[in-house]
Amino acid sequence: MNHRISVIIPVHNGSKYLPEAIHSVVQQQPAPLEILVVDDGSSDRSAEVAEAFGTAVRVIRQEHSGAGAARNNGVRNSTGDLLAFLDCDDYWSPAKLARQVACIERKPGVDIVFTHILNFYSPDLSLDERTHVLCPNNPFPGPVATTMLIRRSSFERIGPFAEDVAMGELVPVMARAHDLELEIEMIPEVLAYRRIHASNLGRIAKANRIDYVRMLRRVLVSRNAEQSA
Repeated sequence: MNHRISVIIPVHNGSKYLPEAIHSVVQQQPAPLEILVVDDGSSDRSAEVAEAFGTAVRVIRQEHSGAGAARNNGVRNSTGDLLAFLDCDDYWSPAKLARQVACIERKPGVDIVFTHILNFYSPDLSLDERTHVLCPNNPFPGPVATTMLIRRSSFERIGPFAEDVAMGELVPVMARAHDLELEIEMIPEVLAYRRIHASNLGRIAKANRIDYVRMLRRVLVSRNAEQSA
């Protein structure tokens, strides 16, 4: 079966690492149907960097609204029957999409496929900076947006991403997926790499971590309301 894959890359002031992210998508086999870079109100050259890839990339511009809104915008403008997401400072293994598509073809009932992920220090991070930021060097299961491949039909059932938080926008999506008993697979292979660098959102905006708590509370309130009804 020929799958049409839309890859969505949200970016906000990520021109430094965006080329490596895009390159890692361009080299995928099967090649994705489209690569959509959603420029989330960047003040740097992120949009121009993406446009330099020519027809391989479609750039969508929006006012700064956060990663959740950028991903949702990308979904609305995409046409594939499978959706994949990549953070602009991370990158994929060349076999990432192939492994996930193979999983879907082996198990037609699967809705979402994740992979293992590996953190790495960005080469531009100084030795002193590395001592102040945690970077576990063991592969681990990565139920995060940057490893996700999801059927469009499934996303339409459980989406969209939360748009009123800076972090944790995937939490309510996955909660709805579990509530609806969608079938989720985790490939036990490192197929995505997460960059630890000086500007990681979780490092420069630690207060945003409370967003995860807000999202979890929202999920619990919603579930309690449904049970009461």
